[in-house]
Amino acid sequence: MVTLQVVVSVAVTNAAHRVIDFKRNKFDCEATVERIEYDPNRTAFIALVNYSDGEKAYILAPQRLKAGDKIVSAEKADIKPGNAMPLKNMPVGTIVHNVELRSGKGGQLVRSAGCYAQVVGKDAGYVQLKLNSGELRIVREECLATVGAVSNPDNQNISLSKAGRTYSLSSCAAFSNSARLAIASVTAISQLLCSVKAIGSFIISSSFRL
Repeated sequence: MVTLQVVVSVAVTNAAHRVIDFKRNKFDCEATVERIEYDPNRTAFIALVNYSDGEKAYILAPQRLKAGDKIVSAEKADIKPGNAMPLKNMPVGTIVHNVELRSGKGGQLVRSAGCYAQVVGKDAGYVQLKLNSGELRIVREECLATVGAVSNPDNQNISLSKAGRTYSLSSCAAFSNSARLAIASVTAISQLLCSVKAIGSFIISSSFRL
């Protein structure tokens, strides 16, 4: 009988991947900010929120949001950092982030550290947004956005100094993803080998019986 053995050594970074709620579609359920956290996978800080029904989720933390604050997603809500609502219900001049480009798909625009957009106009079912880069974007009025600018504005002041550091950071992220794939592959191979071993044992025992 042939014995197969697979030994794989994989180094995995200890940075867990946090799943962020970009949709903010848990309507009319108030949440309390439990804490603000650093996320190694993105430039902005994130907030762990605890909903009144006991569910917990991570969201992008806007500036001036702190532990103990109450936030809500609703059709109409107060204009304060962390609250989410359709753009049509936000007054002109409101600073927003995590903006949907298609209703129900989740925020895709203005998610990086220090970024924000300002509601500058409304017309014929569309809302005009001015990004902090100066670019103007037109979005459907039913799309959701969150009040406030994205946290960690000082991120833009970080100087990487040289290309090597940028490469190292990107390599670490790529290696982390590769490590996860490697672990999944090893698990699949192990399961396959167990199945093959079981089938081999069954065939051998059957031949002895014959």
